[in-house]
Amino acid sequence: MSEEIDKHVLRKYHVCQKLGKGAYGIVWKAIERKTNQVVALKKIFDAFQNSTDAQRTFREVMFLQELNDHENIINSLCINSSNLSNTCTLLNCYTGISNPAICF
Repeated sequence: MSEEIDKHVLRKYHVCQKLGKGAYGIVWKAIERKTNQVVALKKIFDAFQNSTDAQRTFREVMFLQELNDHENIINSLCINSSNLSNTCTLLNCYTGISNPAICF
């Protein structure tokens, strides 16, 4: 469960600050280098380590995609996975609320 950010993510985003950490992952505020859009990056630890974790990760991604236009759910912009670190990074709109964990 490393808090280190994957290099392919750092090439695209400038990470500004850590917003929170939970049992399944960590959330950072970041800026996309090309567009200067402020985003929230969520790294899910051990997203595919076993079938239970993979199913939980898949379920979260599917819910975010299905509810993308709901007024109370933040928009999911992009999903990246890393075979090397067994993690999944979700890219979402940054809302600036004080507890971003409730958005994911």
